[in-house]
Amino acid sequence: MKIEELDSNFKLETTINKEGLKFYDIKKEPFKIYGVSYENGQFRRLPEAVAKTVSEGVYGLHMKTVGGRIRFKTNSKFVAVSLKVSNVHRTDLFAVTNTASCDIYVDNIFKGTFRAPFDVETEYEHIIENVTDGTIKNISVSFPNFSYVSEMYIGLDENAELLPPENYKNETPVVFYGSSITSGCCASRPGMTYEAMVSRRLDINYINLGFGGNAKAEDEIAEYISGLKMSAFVYDYDYNAPSPEYLEATHEKMFKTVRRAQPCLNYNAETEKVFER
Repeated sequence: MKIEELDSNFKLETTINKEGLKFYDIKKEPFKIYGVSYENGQFRRLPEAVAKTVSEGVYGLHMKTVGGRIRFKTNSKFVAVSLKVSNVHRTDLFAVTNTASCDIYVDNIFKGTFRAPFDVETEYEHIIENVTDGTIKNISVSFPNFSYVSEMYIGLDENAELLPPENYKNETPVVFYGSSITSGCCASRPGMTYEAMVSRRLDINYINLGFGGNAKAEDEIAEYISGLKMSAFVYDYDYNAPSPEYLEATHEKMFKTVRRAQPCLNYNAETEKVFER
């Protein structure tokens, strides 16, 4: 893909034959990105330096963009995506609609999936028609669940309005930490992870820190999570513990680390007394 700068937006060469199609870089306003951040040329769920200290497995998974979302408002009747991807997860247990594709929701209603080709390796693009009726709608586009994403663009009608999104009812995120269950490994598509469904039902922001097979309550990840701003913490790594003894040694320890650092989670001296019983 060749990108040339045009005013404050990017013009992208595309194979999509659609009159008036204009692509926008999601890292620029008015788009708002949730669940992932951009660092050193990749979208990530953890800072790279943190991921390196936890484990080799977490480092390999922290660039899988499960839980990432782009939100905005528009009256464009069509929406397209253009992505550069790598390390697309391939297994007979995962659908490509989960690993490499993106979902679009309009006013919290599923509108379609930007389907990646089955053999996608480096990039793809897709357009969905009849997204809106020409009136302003709240749009949410997911990142793929199990690919690395280095670039992502949203394509709209060049004459359409593009506005900042509505905030979540609760912008302070719920933080989910856990195993492949948390990371939605066998979901049919990104919008079908349980965190995504809870988010839509309750209109809440969230961060997905599921690391299938590699969530083991290491001190480094416990310290990182304890410092996050959160409204709630959902903790489910048990299936990744290699033994009951490991679980006994790490589960309460991480729980205490997070609770002590989070006054909003009501950790106090009386709770500590319960822990010590």
